Amino acid sequence: MEKALGVARNLAETLGCTEPTHLAEVAKLSVFGTGIRSHTGVATRMFQAMSTAGINVDMISTSEVRINVVVAGRQGSKALEALKKEFAESLIDGNAERKSGY
Repeated sequence: MEKALGVARNLAETLGCTEPTHLAEVAKLSVFGTGIRSHTGVATRMFQAMSTAGINVDMISTSEVRINVVVAGRQGSKALEALKKEFAESLIDGNAERKSGY
């Protein structure tokens, strides 16, 4: 990590950019399922739940059936609870990793 940061810092200085930032620990969370294609507003609900919980989303990745976010590692558990609460009706047996509908 330190070697990559050193290279990035040198490149930023050469290009006149601001110094790069990084997080040593992150958490990746996903909302997924084929229902994302047919249910509008899933991403809106996801980001609203995270915002209400005071969680900053550092990175977003999407596909036709999945929305992934990366948050600071220390906020991972809080983010997971916010998403569980928001999508509780879609969870199977309360398991956050096995969803239907979204």
